[in-house]
Amino acid sequence: AMMAKEADGFIALPGRLGTFEELLEMWTWAMLALHSNPVAVLNLGGFYDTLLKFVDEAVSAGLVRPSDRALLLADDDPGALLDAMQAYVPNVRPKWLDMGKV
Repeated sequence: AMMAKEADGFIALPGRLGTFEELLEMWTWAMLALHSNPVAVLNLGGFYDTLLKFVDEAVSAGLVRPSDRALLLADDDPGALLDAMQAYVPNVRPKWLDMGKV
């Protein structure tokens, strides 16, 4: 919680299970409007390709809202990713009011 409060954004580098857990937690918190910071993966060497494909398939299946998918930024170029994070505009719509709509 302190990390979320103090951070201006979150970037996941290739990592182990703790990295996945923290990435998904910060992305979920963004979906729930618990923070308004950008959440991103630095997709070095295509490390996150499979995860991003899985998320896109979940969108296609109607399990993840396209607007929630848009909250997760990804790039393999650090400069481009930082630019995207700086240009990020948070979705400030309260999620609690329409949880039944996917």
